[in-house]
Amino acid sequence: YKAGVAGPRLALVDLLTRFKSAAAGFDLASFINAQPRLAPRYYSLSSSPKFGPDRARATICVGLVSGTTAAGRPHLGPGSQTVHAARPGDTILGTVRALQSKFRLPKDPATPVVMVGPGTGVAPMIGFLEERDALARAGARLGPALLFFGCRNEEDYLFKDRLEAWLASGVLTGLHIAFSRPKDGAAKAYVQDLLAREAAAVWPLLSSGGHVYVCGDAKRMAPDVRRAIEVEGVEGAGGRGGGQGGAYVGAMCEEGRFLMDVWAG
Repeated sequence: YKAGVAGPRLALVDLLTRFKSAAAGFDLASFINAQPRLAPRYYSLSSSPKFGPDRARATICVGLVSGTTAAGRPHLGPGSQTVHAARPGDTILGTVRALQSKFRLPKDPATPVVMVGPGTGVAPMIGFLEERDALARAGARLGPALLFFGCRNEEDYLFKDRLEAWLASGVLTGLHIAFSRPKDGAAKAYVQDLLAREAAAVWPLLSSGGHVYVCGDAKRMAPDVRRAIEVEGVEGAGGRGGGQGGAYVGAMCEEGRFLMDVWAG
């Protein structure tokens, strides 16, 4: 069982296909009704209601989950495939929930912000930048904003035109792209690598009351990002050695200035 079923993670359909005698008299409807319902999928909004004339507009950024199981069966994520297959005019049931966390821009638009969002983790940062764009158009004075965005290569460089336009207009004051699978032969890099490299630019924002936002993978990316800020940012560029980086970022967390929206991959 361990080698033939649990190891390759066979699903019921795999077993019924392979052992057709087991399907004799199988009541599919009863089986389905006995299963727990699919859990809802949660996605961060990649838009701001303050941006543009259509205030009811809401957008999401969804990565398609696809692959082949160990048993050789094609697998598509039920949530992401539903969104991926939708066409203009189609209806997908969903809800927009009130945000209970503090993962939102500071009330004062002059507060510096550092945003870190690899892959679809860039989604809430796009919403933040739309809001900053709307505030700027309304005459608000914006503080500096740095974005560290990670993707495999240029083909996965989501929102490229918009990000570069915001950089040119001043809505974004620093744009750092980490390519983990570059096609030009360049060395691969991750967002934590660029945070370490740009520590001298990050530290002044932190020390002047800035907020840090991290969205994406909780298992590896988020801890590595925090470590880079603690070691290269606070202790290195900030000159607070002796292991003070962890305490400094811990205090930021307590003050609501270091915020994460992360999930297990």
